[in-house]
Amino acid sequence: MSFTRKDSRQVNPCTQWYEWKGSKGHFVMYDKEKKVEIPKDLDYFVVLDFNLMCLKGMTDGGGGKFHQFYSNAVRRWGESETPSSRIIRLSKDKEVILEGAYSDIKQKVPQGVKYTLGVYIMTHDYQLAHLSMSGSALSAIEYDGHGAVGWFDLESKCRSKFGNGSFAMIDTVDAKKGATEYKVPVFWGREALSAEEIEKATELDETLQKYLDTYLGGGSEVVQEVQEVKTEEASALDNPTHNVLSSNNDEERFIFWDQGNEEETKATKAEIQKLIDDNKLNNEAVDKIKWRPIGSNDGDWRGGLELFGEQSDEVEDLKRGGFLKKGSDILKESEETEVLPF
Repeated sequence: MSFTRKDSRQVNPCTQWYEWKGSKGHFVMYDKEKKVEIPKDLDYFVVLDFNLMCLKGMTDGGGGKFHQFYSNAVRRWGESETPSSRIIRLSKDKEVILEGAYSDIKQKVPQGVKYTLGVYIMTHDYQLAHLSMSGSALSAIEYDGHGAVGWFDLESKCRSKFGNGSFAMIDTVDAKKGATEYKVPVFWGREALSAEEIEKATELDETLQKYLDTYLGGGSEVVQEVQEVKTEEASALDNPTHNVLSSNNDEERFIFWDQGNEEETKATKAEIQKLIDDNKLNNEAVDKIKWRPIGSNDGDWRGGLELFGEQSDEVEDLKRGGFLKKGSDILKESEETEVLPF
């Protein structure tokens, strides 16, 4: 605010805020006036921006007192933003307790505070909405039906189609972690966008990006709506860390998605193969290792089996112990393709 600019604050143009509830198996929208959560069917949406994340959660402080944690939103991977746009400031009860890039502070994040994905979408009535997803909404598990299980699976299979068609949540899958039972959303494509839908989506995204340019760049004070955080199911991403550090050799490297740490890193095929061998991963685990060639676009994420091949009986024997003879050929080609309706 200044003498000539009476109010320079930028207000988030989003009109609807949805949050995934894994314990219930649906998205909800919080009604501030009635102070209730309203279930929402996500039977149509167009993806506008899916490159944002934040940290949020709630912990029990004892004696009936709970501590609320939340941070600003940052880009998951670099685009044209300044380095400062990747800095997370995590607050506990409105006091900043951690500050830095996610890769630098993630080991210090309190238990119960979750990596939370923020996705902006266009709804069926051309409204700008925000999806908040963590834990079970992100993870991929075994599923016999047709579709993408969890948001990361949808990104892997359909990222290149986000600008071409509409999507929907079509099902849920029951899952269990310890004593906690929860549901994982299943997404898939609906149909190609019409000229009118493209026009409306373009208008909404232009308004959104104008806001995000200011919000991420820190050009002026930003009014960001802070959503109420409630205790949720245990994170389904607490699986063993499969991180691979890039070596200094000249072998071709790939971009590797580490689902355990929710971040990208560069690695060679040999490095990832060593990870597979050291951890004795089976076919299902190998296919969850998402990768793409360096220089490719975001629509080129692929499953691990495409790069490393399906494991043979010899490898399955190794999972039960033993060793692999030097020079043994354990890989064979495998490819599986799902076709969207557009």
